[in-house]
Amino acid sequence: MTATRHRPVVGAAALVLLGAAAACGGREAPPVAAPPPAPVVWLVTVAPRGAPVADEVVGLPDGARLLALDPAASAAAPGAAPGAAPVDLGAGLASAGDGCVTADATRVAFVGRRTPTDPWGVWTCAPDGSERRAVATGTADAAAPAWLPDGRLVFAMAVPDPAPLPALRRAWALFVADDAGGAPSRITFGAALDLDPTLLADGRVLYAAWQPGPSDGHGRFALFTVHPDGTGAARLHGDAATPPYVRRPRVGVDGTIAFVAGALPGGDGARASRAFALDPRNPAAAAVEVPAARGARVVAPDADDGWVVASGATWGRLARGAGTPQPAAVGLPTDVEVAAATALAERPRPQGHLSLVEPREPWGQLLALDARFPATPGAARVRVRRYDRAAPYAEGAVL
Repeated sequence: MTATRHRPVVGAAALVLLGAAAACGGREAPPVAAPPPAPVVWLVTVAPRGAPVADEVVGLPDGARLLALDPAASAAAPGAAPGAAPVDLGAGLASAGDGCVTADATRVAFVGRRTPTDPWGVWTCAPDGSERRAVATGTADAAAPAWLPDGRLVFAMAVPDPAPLPALRRAWALFVADDAGGAPSRITFGAALDLDPTLLADGRVLYAAWQPGPSDGHGRFALFTVHPDGTGAARLHGDAATPPYVRRPRVGVDGTIAFVAGALPGGDGARASRAFALDPRNPAAAAVEVPAARGARVVAPDADDGWVVASGATWGRLARGAGTPQPAAVGLPTDVEVAAATALAERPRPQGHLSLVEPREPWGQLLALDARFPATPGAARVRVRRYDRAAPYAEGAVL
């Protein structure tokens, strides 16, 4: 299976011919219609219909599967609609789901576990399911992987801290790990519930973080950002008008942020989720509800000024202002419901962070700012010394 570019292509030769005809004063060439975009390959997480969710944070039932669905496939799978040939990217695992794709669409990451009693871990593979690797499959559950610009992964993982919300049972933090292997590194140390990382266009990690309440003791979730090296954690959005359980933020090509929110686990109120969107120009402003996406587990801004909605038996694209999602043109087995969906397509690559520490590289970039400018002339010389943590008071060697 190959990744599909999800954008229309206009023939350059047709534009040249039209321009030449106009310049020469000849008869105008007939318009050349742009070819339709190639069908999108979808990564869809499905689960047995009505199966209970064992872990609130992971959010996937036992037996969940991550399927790659190609509308252009000619073969049909048993129990599926004609034209669908699902490829099980987690074949051999007891459960798998929540797939995400690198910017160049050459690598997929997802959560899964070998047996129903194993912890949920992070796995990666090629778009056809080959070259599978275990990235974080230790003794603690992991959830919600997202790709960093340098090819590493950021994800949530359970930690042995006290859980501030008893219904979630455990505390969670964000970790970073290399697709090639190695121990994960913790990058957030908040109020013990940092969940659902994703990437902004500027390279910052966007995530949902629980914040303690001033009086009621329950608190609420807000959206935070942090650099992939763990620096610069900051609050991005916290809207008292939205339900307090903010989860699964997703970022569109134009920077629009969407998320779902509902009542806190174990608290009073309906648990049905509602979907909201933020203006990328002013993310601190009040969120706007997407009424047609109520009840969805995941709502992601689409490239075509709409949304990708995954909710039970209803999933597909939702045009802004539309009443119901337009089902995706792919078939699914009739005994499953959809838990998540994303397109296997190229996306703009997020920026890197200038001060990002890349432990695999023997070099780095130093950003120097002259705080005296323009009041005083620029520095004639700048000397950079190496700092040795083993000898913090020694004068380091000049780099």
